[in-house]
Amino acid sequence: MRNPFEPSWALRTAIGAPWLRLAEVSALRTLKPVCRRIIAEEGFSTTDGTVAVAGTGTLDAATLRCLLKQMPAGAWELATHPGYNDADLARVRTRLRASRDVERKALAAIKEFPAISLVSFGDLKPLISEPAKRRRTR
Repeated sequence: MRNPFEPSWALRTAIGAPWLRLAEVSALRTLKPVCRRIIAEEGFSTTDGTVAVAGTGTLDAATLRCLLKQMPAGAWELATHPGYNDADLARVRTRLRASRDVERKALAAIKEFPAISLVSFGDLKPLISEPAKRRRTR
């Protein structure tokens, strides 16, 4: 399950992000305790959080490197919208058209961090709390 909550340390790297986007992402974080409780009770798999949500549309290689240098151990989702400005993208209505190439090229910076492993959501382990374990074994 997606854990859309971006930590404060990641928000500080969102240089160039619109102030409204920063406010939206910060406001969303008020729901984190409820979401974490539901995830644990239901035994869903999730990440420790998501980074680069606030920087959507402004993520470049320098910003990505800054995020990756600060990222603590754990499983983190990187929110990006990479792509090619081709005929398929031309048919889609998006404000992110101009940033697609920049974000795609920025992803090459991940190779500079060999300790980072790319995984799918299927590789995550469920976060199952004790009450949820008892409920499932009855």
